[in-house]
Amino acid sequence: TVRMAHALETWARNRIFAMLCSPVGDQALGGILNEHRAFREVGIKISSDADCLWQVSKGKFESALLQSRRDVFHFAGHGDMVHEGKFMPAFVNENGQAESMGEDDFVASVRLAARRTDAPLRVVVLNGCQTSHLAARILDAGVPSVVAWETGVNDLACEPFVRGFYTALLHGGASLKESLDAGKRSLRQANFVLEDPLDEVDGGPKHAGKPIVVGDDTFTLHGTPHPSSQPSEQLPTAEEHGLTLILSPSGGNDAHAGGLRSQPALEHPPALALV
Repeated sequence: TVRMAHALETWARNRIFAMLCSPVGDQALGGILNEHRAFREVGIKISSDADCLWQVSKGKFESALLQSRRDVFHFAGHGDMVHEGKFMPAFVNENGQAESMGEDDFVASVRLAARRTDAPLRVVVLNGCQTSHLAARILDAGVPSVVAWETGVNDLACEPFVRGFYTALLHGGASLKESLDAGKRSLRQANFVLEDPLDEVDGGPKHAGKPIVVGDDTFTLHGTPHPSSQPSEQLPTAEEHGLTLILSPSGGNDAHAGGLRSQPALEHPPALALV
């Protein structure tokens, strides 16, 4: 029925926890605010720090993830910060600079969240460059499904991918595989091709990168909800923090593949707290 479908979508919106990290200065990710806007427009509940955290430090990562009590963890940010010879997700320190942690520490935090008795972590979405190499370790840690990128990612491709992926996952009752396909279709509709941005040539099509799902691709959010989903206090949106959305240009290579490649500066004002 219509009422049941609405209830399932409401539960689904309360089952996603996001961290969005963009360093200040020439490492800033201009497209991350468009990604945040896509979250809101597709109906993902991001009204408080129980749902979405900005500028997370590596010291805050473990406790925030463990306390989130959500089925899906979505990381948005650089995925290719070199740490001990490996590409790792980049968090943000108190000065707004990129920082990361070792792979073992990252996976240990994920393992704790996967072992929660009331609401175990079931899906990790790493929306950043070169993140697919972490998939096997995350699966071994007990998370059944990982969505990541095999290549670099065009910064401005993240928003259409998120829009297509989560629209299908939230509103269509789609599996991860079907949602990934929907994200790819959304990229093509935005005039991207699914190739490595480092292979893009001047005057050619925009390269988005190659997203993949690893592990159980049959997961759907429209199952039985866990009891931990609770209404959250309304907090300011990114725009209300004074951050300006950067709209996708018609062309050009905005990839941030290959080790924190420089982006148009996006200085976060003091009002945007670092956690």
